[in-house]
Amino acid sequence: MNNNLLQLPGFPAFTWSQDALNPLLLNLKSKQEKILSNMDALLPEYRNEVNKEVLVSEIYSILLSIGCSAEQYHIKDLVANKLNHSLKGYIPETDKSLVSFIHLILEDAENYKLELTKARLIHWQDIVGQIAAAQSNRSTPFITEALEKQLDRFLIWFNKPGLDRLMKAAIAHLWFQTINPFKENGEILAGFISNIQLAKADGTSFRYYSLPIQFKKEQHDYQFILAQTQNGSLDITIWLQWFLGCLERAYDHSTILLSAIFIKANYWKHKTGIEFNKRQKLIIQKLLEKEQLELTTTIYAQLVYCARDTALRDVTDLMQKQILTKEGGMGKNTRYRLIH
Repeated sequence: MNNNLLQLPGFPAFTWSQDALNPLLLNLKSKQEKILSNMDALLPEYRNEVNKEVLVSEIYSILLSIGCSAEQYHIKDLVANKLNHSLKGYIPETDKSLVSFIHLILEDAENYKLELTKARLIHWQDIVGQIAAAQSNRSTPFITEALEKQLDRFLIWFNKPGLDRLMKAAIAHLWFQTINPFKENGEILAGFISNIQLAKADGTSFRYYSLPIQFKKEQHDYQFILAQTQNGSLDITIWLQWFLGCLERAYDHSTILLSAIFIKANYWKHKTGIEFNKRQKLIIQKLLEKEQLELTTTIYAQLVYCARDTALRDVTDLMQKQILTKEGGMGKNTRYRLIH
């Protein structure tokens, strides 16, 4: 990819039309506020579940982008274990680099308030490089001394306060991709960099949406807009419009991705004060996750490993509490559904 932006006199003195961006920023901040408000209203266990779901999806997406077989690495189990502060059992040698990568993602999410440093960037590049099997464990050198100076300049700007965080996430992504201090993985590292500013904008280490996933979904447009910007002028309005629009679409996608969790959370929120045993809670969770499940007392007993008589008592109790209602069938074939 040609990159003439770096050679322009005055780089990186970017300019943009604030009037063109204001309507987009206004709409974006409204959606951001709504997402954060919805998350704050969730019980901690569901906020944790949302965070895990987004992180799993993002790691899966990044691994696929660098040619790894995500299925081979059991991504969901490893992320769940790391979020639970443990790694159960023996980790095969082939998975060591993946564990390091998951460490990287989770630790950087937690440490979004820390300054971004050259050492931290080198660490990122090393870990991503190991996953891609593109380089050894040693630090990757900068391409030239001039680019190292450009990186120092970038880091000073990145770490100082000022400028809207959403705007800063967009500018930082373009700036880092333009100076490209490492030979590989620029898009992935630039995504990490943008995530830091977005976490600062949200004021939380929890991840409720994923911009890297959205970049992957819109990869063709991403490459086209980036190339056009890097071969244009220091006016980066078009890049900012696309980036912020992509972020808005990431917000929208998260609503779809996490809808099942919201359904469960809202359901239990309205059932406070009602007592359920463990078997009943488990069945309700399964019905919330899989509405097409045709529940009978036989299926109930199989799902929670109890006798059918116990299942019948549980179901009868749930009907009295107006949690379940009869759907059809007779006798042991009677079907029940959840009342929403």
